[in-house]
Amino acid sequence: PRRATAVPAGVVGGFFNATAGVAAPAMVIYSRVTRWDQVRFVATMQPVFMGMGALSTASKLAAGVHFSLPVPAVVALAALVATVLAGIAVGTWLSHHLSKATAQKLAMGLAAAGGVVVVVRRALTLLAG
Repeated sequence: PRRATAVPAGVVGGFFNATAGVAAPAMVIYSRVTRWDQVRFVATMQPVFMGMGALSTASKLAAGVHFSLPVPAVVALAALVATVLAGIAVGTWLSHHLSKATAQKLAMGLAAAGGVVVVVRRALTLLAG
């Protein structure tokens, strides 16, 4: 049942988000296992990912993790807003041109690619280290 698996999926997604910056693989797998409708999944995940990002940042700051941005904060914020708006525009366009089955495959592929990129990046960091 969806309720029995929602909390573990959220915890795993939050852990992945806080440690590696990529929660999508856990959440996309959860959506496929529970047969979550693709349209509702996408609409629900936007605020969930925003919340996960905010909570990850807050928990890192509370734990004393220091970081610096490669650009001024206002530039980073503007880039974030532009990226979100571009994502909405592209997603809206794609929603009119892709079937639900294709959208699910695309979501799974992008989540897998994101997971692979994180693993490879971390492996290269360890090897260089």
